[in-house]
Amino acid sequence: MKKYISLLLSAVIAAGTVLPAVFCSSDSGSSAKAYSGYSDAELIDVVVRLNGDAVLAAPEAQGQGSGYIDSESAQLAESAILDMQSQVERNFRRLYPDFQIKRRFTLTLNAFSCELPEAVISELQSDPLIRSVTKVSYDTSVKPDLSSAKEACGVTDFCNNTGCTGEGEVIAVIDTEFDITHDMFAPMSGVEVRLSKEDIAGISSSDGFSSKLSADEVYISNKIPFAYDYSDDTPYTLSSSANYHGTHVAGIAAGGRFINSEGREISGIAPDAQVLMMKVFGNKNGNEDGVYEVSDEAIAAALEDAVKLRADVINMSFGRTYEHYEERIYAEAIASAANAGITLCASAGNKANDGIGSGNMITVNNVDTGNINEPAMFPQVLAVAAADNTITDGTDSENMSMDISVSLSSSYGVGTSLELKPEIMGIGGNIESAAYGNTTERLSGTSMASPYIAGCAALYDQYMKKQKSELSGEERSQIIKNILMSSAMPCSEDDM
Repeated sequence: MKKYISLLLSAVIAAGTVLPAVFCSSDSGSSAKAYSGYSDAELIDVVVRLNGDAVLAAPEAQGQGSGYIDSESAQLAESAILDMQSQVERNFRRLYPDFQIKRRFTLTLNAFSCELPEAVISELQSDPLIRSVTKVSYDTSVKPDLSSAKEACGVTDFCNNTGCTGEGEVIAVIDTEFDITHDMFAPMSGVEVRLSKEDIAGISSSDGFSSKLSADEVYISNKIPFAYDYSDDTPYTLSSSANYHGTHVAGIAAGGRFINSEGREISGIAPDAQVLMMKVFGNKNGNEDGVYEVSDEAIAAALEDAVKLRADVINMSFGRTYEHYEERIYAEAIASAANAGITLCASAGNKANDGIGSGNMITVNNVDTGNINEPAMFPQVLAVAAADNTITDGTDSENMSMDISVSLSSSYGVGTSLELKPEIMGIGGNIESAAYGNTTERLSGTSMASPYIAGCAALYDQYMKKQKSELSGEERSQIIKNILMSSAMPCSEDDM
């Protein structure tokens, strides 16, 4: 019979609760068996979730918003979580001496990620401090297929009437490659910013990010106060210029004012907002075959750090149709981010009513069929469909007019809860934004519509701050969603 590790844990007190303190074996008199000498090929990426709430999932955090993170109660809770993780780390190392924690989660998840040999997992799960050990899920996708489109985008009237341009706002863009040298992301002057290099250093030295990072590694400028590659857990460097999806998306949400090759000025929806550039897609197989890979653990880490950086809006222009989305490792992180008062926006997808996908057309006879992407499917996330724009009069910016219609490729339908998605439509066709080589491209898709709405959410969040709104937490982000939807221009086709 296999001999199990036997040791006594110290009691861990978190938020007034004494957690189970004994990690014992079926043969308490035996010595521990240590596992070592495994090759990289024998190791499995996992996320270990511990018992007890994350800081922002605790009952006392409800409705408090991101300001709760700085409270004494939150600091004590986070310290207790880190102590618990360290205790489990010591326990693991007794059984598996080569054990190392990869990333830590405290605000959105009470968890850490690591690599483990499969033979050890079942034994480690007997620790009463552990809630679950989940294998990291990897998704692959081809290089985004984006068609060229004509320019059409703007919220000039709102900006002129309110004076809101995104100043003081922070938008996190979780995506693929970013060209941090593009002039749309050049350092800003004459505007107040929320995150400075000193702020990044403060977070790094106190709370800490999901990985051990320094301000020198992640701070680029006052426009990009944070850039990091979560796909390989390293400071951000450009690994491929073939895919500018993330660059284009970030430019739509918050790109600064830029003169394009035709001499016209373009900008993102919230041009004076700061951008957190969070790369989660890895370039699989050297990117030669156009295949990209993303793990749910990398997405969870980006969400954790976006919350720590007090982002106002998070944009996620990616996803896949996945029925049991609530099983995702980052499901709790989504809920915690919403509880922090962050507005989350995600692209609905580009599979129309599933005819482009599996062929299960949505009709009155099978209304429970849908193909909305997750994370857009999460109830806390604003799922964004794409509106196309057809330029009908002239080709120059002063004489053209727009005919807005629903994109034929936009996904729609319901999930397991039968909640109808998407909630809103943004301009996703005919969008000109940043591309590599300090150029621009005109692209289409719900990937473009989501940052359009994310930028709008940042503008309205700034307006609420100017109006001294005291709303916080998920109530605040829900008000922003409601305002966006109630003030949106109705769009109908075929009298529907």
